[in-house]
Amino acid sequence: MTWIAVGIAGAGLLMTYTGQRKAGRAEAERGAHLAELGEFEAQQLERNAISEFAAAQRVAGEEERRARYAQSRALALAAASGGGASDPTVVRIISELAGEGAYRSAVALYEGEERATQLRLGAQARRMEGRFGLEGGLAAQSAYNLLATGGALTGAGKIYTSIYDKYGGPQTTNKP
Repeated sequence: MTWIAVGIAGAGLLMTYTGQRKAGRAEAERGAHLAELGEFEAQQLERNAISEFAAAQRVAGEEERRARYAQSRALALAAASGGGASDPTVVRIISELAGEGAYRSAVALYEGEERATQLRLGAQARRMEGRFGLEGGLAAQSAYNLLATGGALTGAGKIYTSIYDKYGGPQTTNKP
């Protein structure tokens, strides 16, 4: 009967050890998947940052085009009204239109770069989250492995003590 109990205890010990090791591997895999997910999201955010800046460049170019059009129209209207292109009022109006166009273009570029910067920062944050997930998974795996080894040693010690007490301990004989 005692050997059956020892066998059952040993099987339970082996199952616990195996289960804890598998749980550790699962945590490490989960951490690796979090790192992969973080990298994927970071790459998407970086692509979006490039697109944001490209869109801002397009808007800036459009603002410059509008400013040139407005300057040309102002010059044409001045000429049609009989005024000269070198008239101080015409020069001032054209200069203001050019300044406004340059300002709008610069603002569009700044806003696009700011959005792109925020996306790049988001990409860095996703990578950090992924690294922390991986580190956490590996730490959990290490903890499960230690738990499995400690449990195996404790269980083996209990089984050994039980057998020793039953069969190998000091034998007492009753002498009359």
